[in-house]
Amino acid sequence: GANLVIIAVPVLAIRVLLAEIAPAVGPDAVITDTGSTKTEVLRWADEYLPKHTGFVGGHPMAGKTETGPLAGSPDLFVGARWVVVPTVRSSEAAIAEVNALAESMGATSMLMDAAEHDAYVAAVSHMPMLAATALFSMMRASEAWPELSLLAAGGFKDMTRLTATDAAMAFDIAVTNREHAGHWLNRYIGALIDLRERV
Repeated sequence: GANLVIIAVPVLAIRVLLAEIAPAVGPDAVITDTGSTKTEVLRWADEYLPKHTGFVGGHPMAGKTETGPLAGSPDLFVGARWVVVPTVRSSEAAIAEVNALAESMGATSMLMDAAEHDAYVAAVSHMPMLAATALFSMMRASEAWPELSLLAAGGFKDMTRLTATDAAMAFDIAVTNREHAGHWLNRYIGALIDLRERV
């Protein structure tokens, strides 16, 4: 009976929920998600809701590393971009509903193709998360870590903040956007090598 269904779980769990809700959602229901990758999500929507015109992928670009109800914030989406990713079957009414949802939260909606979305967020979100993990892992593995950790201040904290990303969410992002994340990691490695030569 719901008019609007918002699926807000780690990416791989979206597939499970789409399968579960498929028999229950009405033909006029608008369904969207908040997943960090979109190509696989749209494929799952096609698999489990093959005739539904109300599914529209979504990704509010306002992530936090903190999770749970106590980490909630009424202005989380204010000023953020909310990427709207329709399927080939998404109705104009469904797209308008998701755009209105984004704007009601204070975000600016932005229409995008799924592959384009995944390539771009790999650059500005997924690769930085993976790079932060590599930096922290490298330092933590050092025999000097007990001393290094005492000296680590704001710069190190800023550079490694994304390592606090929920592990399930980080895993799902890496699995569903492996190719694009790998591409940007390779470009980052190239930039680091160039920087090393300049130093």
